[in-house]
Parts: sequence; structure tokens; C-alpha cells
Amino acid sequence: MHGASFSRLSPYTVSFVLVYFQVVLVRFLRFVTAFTLAFLVASPFAVAQEPVRTLFVGVAGIEAGNVSPGVLNALEGHGAALMNLHTRTSSPDTCPVDGWMSVRTPGNAVDYEGRQARGGVCRPFLDVIVEDEARTPGRAKVRDFEQITRGVKWPAEPAAGVGVGPGAALVLASQSGEVASWLPAPGRADELGAVVLQALRESHGNVFVDAGWDKAGMNAADPYGGPSDVADASGASATAGPTGLSVDEVNARIEAVLAAYAQFERQNPGTVRVVLASVGRSEPGPALQFGAVIDATTTEATSSATSTGAETSTTSLAPAPETATPGLFYSSATRSAGLATLGDVRDLVAGGPVQVEPKSVSAAHTQLMDEATHAMAARGSLTPFFAGWGAFLLIGVLAGLTHFVRKPAKDQAPAWIWRNIAVWNALAFAVVPAAMIANLVPWWRLSTNPLLPILLVFAIAAALLALARSSNQPVAVLAALTVLLVAVDIASGAHLQRDGFFGSMTLASRRFYGISNRSYVILLAAALIATLPWIADRFPDKRQEAARGVAAMGVGVLAIDALPFWGADFGGPAGIIAGFGIAYLMVRGIRPRWKHAAWWVLLTTVAMIFTGALDARSASPSHIGLFWKNFGSPETLTLVADKARDMATTFAGNPLILAAVAAAAILVVVGARFARKLFEPREGTKKLPADTHQEPPQTGEMDPAPSPNPHLETLREATPPGLAAVAAGIAVGALVAVPINDSGLLIVVDTVAIAAPALVSILARRLQISRTRCTESPRFAV
Repeated sequence: MHGASFSRLSPYTVSFVLVYFQVVLVRFLRFVTAFTLAFLVASPFAVAQEPVRTLFVGVAGIEAGNVSPGVLNALEGHGAALMNLHTRTSSPDTCPVDGWMSVRTPGNAVDYEGRQARGGVCRPFLDVIVEDEARTPGRAKVRDFEQITRGVKWPAEPAAGVGVGPGAALVLASQSGEVASWLPAPGRADELGAVVLQALRESHGNVFVDAGWDKAGMNAADPYGGPSDVADASGASATAGPTGLSVDEVNARIEAVLAAYAQFERQNPGTVRVVLASVGRSEPGPALQFGAVIDATTTEATSSATSTGAETSTTSLAPAPETATPGLFYSSATRSAGLATLGDVRDLVAGGPVQVEPKSVSAAHTQLMDEATHAMAARGSLTPFFAGWGAFLLIGVLAGLTHFVRKPAKDQAPAWIWRNIAVWNALAFAVVPAAMIANLVPWWRLSTNPLLPILLVFAIAAALLALARSSNQPVAVLAALTVLLVAVDIASGAHLQRDGFFGSMTLASRRFYGISNRSYVILLAAALIATLPWIADRFPDKRQEAARGVAAMGVGVLAIDALPFWGADFGGPAGIIAGFGIAYLMVRGIRPRWKHAAWWVLLTTVAMIFTGALDARSASPSHIGLFWKNFGSPETLTLVADKARDMATTFAGNPLILAAVAAAAILVVVGARFARKLFEPREGTKKLPADTHQEPPQTGEMDPAPSPNPHLETLREATPPGLAAVAAGIAVGALVAVPINDSGLLIVVDTVAIAAPALVSILARRLQISRTRCTESPRFAV
């Protein structure tokens, strides 16, 4: 009826409707565009103008918790943006020399020679040979430069600018260690401020200042710390810069440099950007370092800092100009405000844009200290947590396997034993989502004792399990919750996983957004397990529909993992497509063949090229987009070579790892072929549906004849539809990821630890349901 009336409309009426629709659509798009532009303009991440020059102030050993109030007041007076600095290069421990090299060059800038010569301890100072008069900027040379930078890809061209202090000489050095314009750093703070002011006035480029290293870096000749010596061409000694200072002394030197900048800024407003960065620490163990950036402004900032001759005295600074934007520095490398990397420092020194989340300096500093405390507490709790959780899940898995091997038959295994095994393993699996939820609770503010977060996680896990057990598929419910948590967290910036037990540790990770190797395993395993209820409801009559549900879940997981603005996982598509592909084929009842391997290669290639091209065209590309945008350049070729070396290092020289991977691959292939025959119902038998009670035999009836192999009969009875396909998909997805990621065999370990308790709990619950003739235990009531 409606179709007939519509067909009677005149062509003019149809044309009018189409034109009207186009006008409305254009206006709507205009509105959306205007709203988006207005939102970007009013966004809290204000983009500042590029400065003309940069004053880089480098130190070592200064953290948010020990930066002085005087430095914070000076930064607040100039509207600075603060940050915690993640200084990791190739190792979480970054020495001052490593950090200074990283200011100049990306990659693994590590002074291996210095650590090897001192038994793993950082090089305590740098020797600089002065070739010209030490009172004016002149030529110098970094002693042992070739040994220090051995293995580091140092730029061919020397950097331009004036350097003050030993670290600055390293930044400005050529490939031979030559420095064109350099000054030693005086020992007194006021004299250092005068030298910096002189360099700002007499030079027209960037100025690099080494304001001092913390007291853990001792001089070779002075075990109590003091200025390190350098030699000029005539053999006379000069002061390169104190490297064995207390934290208070380093803070005083920073204040003096900021006072010199304030004096220069009054006379030359809006011409200099200040970048302050603690580039490393001499003490063992990683810790977030302190950093700040003062962007150049057009409004003159007033200051009561005065200068008389060669001395600069520091007093309180006046309020910041209205154009200054204090707060937290937003890093595109970490996709968060307040956490930056040495790569961000390099970009800021080169004049890169400054994005700021507006906030008072005191509030920003408080947040930085809180995040630094969280990072340290999480790192200290990591080993005890995995020791406790690993022992807990090992007990549950071994209990299930042992009980199955010893007493597989119905009349040998009471239901309450299987019930307890199911609950125990389900609790071990519930720890995974509980650990992410626990990060919403600021437990580190109460205590940094490792016992507190461990107890909190297990308490949340118990609560989640209690809620999930109200359903017929508690493990599947927990798995679905885990997928939801991971997906939402990744889409929102991965803040929930950061410094969580199953997420990225701030002090050790290389990347802080998207999918980590452990997150990949969690997402893969939980997503496949979550499909079990869908498969069970449609198996065996609607196998094609069941397989489509698995494929749909795989597409969703692939999007979360691979899209650059979410997971940005370069190697993830290969494992996800392989894992869900195997599961899809097994649910459909299709035997895997070589043509399916060809389809896997094709789909993986298409997914990686699509996400890379999409990311490369974005305004702020991730590491994947930068790789494809610069594909073929020396940097990308070096990245590929480094990645290949990291993967080869995982296996080279370790035959046990190679044997373990080969054995696991053989087991997966053999198990997949055997599973199709094992879990097909035998002729004349009926497989137990999911979570249904089997009626006991009536009085006078005989029990069915025992199987010649009770273990196989019990497996056949306990395995729900699709479990073999899910297990195979998890195994294949993990094995494919092993050679692609630098974590290597750790991915297999994580997969077993995360998936095994869930699978054992599912089997134990099925066996518990089928044992109806046994006395029930009053504990762990269903």
C-alpha cells in the first residue's frame, strides 16, 4: 500500500524532497564543523606559539617530590607547564650521561662503556678538555667521547648553540666530540646565573646549561662529591660543573638560572623558551624525574631578580602575565597530561608546540607527586602480587588436573570437590578485571605497603565472582566484563591500566597508550571465552550462526587492538586474525587448510596497511603512523633492524625457548586435529547441554557401562560446545604473537596464567553439575 502511494508521486515532488534533504544535510555538516572548530579553539589544551630561542636547563636527580619551593615559585611566576619525565632509553635505569645523550639523539642512548667499567654504576662525571680561554665561550672536546657514545647513532652534524657545563658539552658535540662554543659551569650558584645571563645576551641561538647532578654521582678523586675537573690545552684545571651535589644545591642552581632568565626576559620579552628537565639519576632504580617548560610570551614578565656585575641574586618573582598558561604539559607521546618523555624534551628544545592542560602550578605539582608515588608503589608491589596470584592460580589449576587424573569417573568425584575447584579457579580469573578496577581506588595514598593493593584486588575479585555466580555462566560473565573494561580503557587513553598489575608500569614501559603485550593476551583470551554462551545456544543446529558470532567478536577486538586512535598495536592483527580465524573454522566444523593460511596473510596485510595509512594521514599520528609516513627512511630501517634484533635476542642462544615454542606449536596442531574427533558426540549418545542437570537413573535401572577410557569420557561429558575452538584460538593467537613482539615467550606465560584458570573453572563447573548423586558440601553453595 505504502509502496504504491509512493510510486504515484510526481517527479517534481521527488526532486524537491531530494533537494530539501541535501540542503538539510549540508547545513547539518556545517553545524558539526563549526561546533568541532569551536571545541578545538576552546579546548583546555591550549597551543602556544613557537619561540625564537630555547634555554635548556638540564639537571639530574630532581623529582617532583624534592623540587624546592623556590623553584616552584619561579616557575609559577612565569606560567610554567609542569611534567613528570619518563627518562627510560633501553633500560629503566637512566644515568645522567644517558639522559644528556637522549636530549640530542633518539633511540637507545646508553653509556654501556661507562657502566661496564664501573660494574653497572653510572659514570659519575664528564671530562671536558678546554681548548680556548675558559672565561668566554670557546672550543672544547669531550674526553672519551667515542667510548661514551659507542653503539649510539650520533647525528652527523653538530648542534648549534652555547653550552655551559659538562652535560651541555655532550649535547653540542660533533661525532668526534668537538664542541664549538662552550663554557665551564662555575661552582657557585650566583656565578652560574651570571654566566647564563651573559650567554643569553651575547649569543643569538639556543643556550644549554648543565645545572648539576645529584650527590649519588661522585667524582673519581673526591668520594664526598664536589666539582669535577677538566683540563685545558695547557694543562691548567678549570671547573666543568658540580656533579656531586645535594638536592638543595641543585635546586639553588636552578633558581639562579631562572633568575637570570627573568632578568633577560624583562629586557627581551617573548624571545626565549625555557625547558627544565631532570634527564636521569645516578642512584640505582628508576624514578620519574621533574620537568617544566616556560613558553615565550608577548607580555613582559616582571621580576625582582637583580644582577650586579658577575653576581645574580634571586628574590620572589612577580605574578605571571595574563598570556601565560600554567598547568600540566600534555604529551602526544603518552597521550596524557603531566607525563612526558625525553622525546618530548627534544621536541620542545627544537621549538615544538606546547600543549597545556590549564591548572595552577601548586595543583599541578600535587598531581605530579601523587602520580610519582603511585608509580613507585605499583612497581614495588608488582613482584609480590604476581608471586601471590601465581601461587593461587597454580594451586587451583593443579588441583583440577590432579583430581581429574586420579578420579575421573562419576562415582569417584563428589560434586562439592568440583564446585570448590570451579570457584577457586574462577576467583583466580576474576583477579584480572579486579586489578583494573582497583586502579580507581587511590590505595597508594594510604600506604605503599605491597600487601594493601594485593588484598584490595582479591577483595574486588571476590565481589565480582559473587555477582557473576548468579548467572549460569559465571566465567563467561567475568570474561565479558574484562573485555568491556579493556575496550573502554583503551578507547579513553589506557589510564585505567597504567600502573595496574596487568597494565603498563610507568617506570618500565616504553609506551603508555594503546595495547600492551599483556593487554593483548587479556583481550584475546577474554573475548574468545565470552563467546561460549553464544556458541552453546546455537550448537550444533546453528553452527554457521554460532561461527558468525565468533567472527563478529573478532572484528570488534581487531578494531580495538589495531585502530591507531585506540589500541595502535602494530603486530596485534596477525595474532587476532589467526586466533579468531581458527576458532571460526572449528565452530563451523571446517578443517583448516593451506588456503586458510593464505587468507590469514592477506587479511593481516590489509589490516596493517589500512590502519597505517589511516594513522599516517592524521594530524597527530601514533608510532604506527610515523613509521608508515617515513617508510623507507634511515630511521624506519633502523627501527625495523632494532625490532628484528630484539626478537632474535629472545630466541638466539637459548635452545630451551626454541624447544618450548616448537613443542607448543606441535601440541596446538595435534590437539586441534584430535579435538574434532574427541569432542564430537559418539553415535547413540547425547552430549550434556551447557549448565543443565542430568537426571539420575531411576530405581532399578542399571548404570551405563563404563567407558574403557574414563578420562576421555569425562572430557567428552564436561566440554561445552565451542570450548575446544576457544582454547585453540587462544593458543594460536598467543603463538603467532611470540615472534612478532619483543616480549617473546612471556606472552605464552601470560596466556597460560590468564586463560588456564578460566578453562579449568568451566570444566569443573560442568563436572560439578553432572555429579548429582553425591552429598553436597555446605560450603560454596551455588
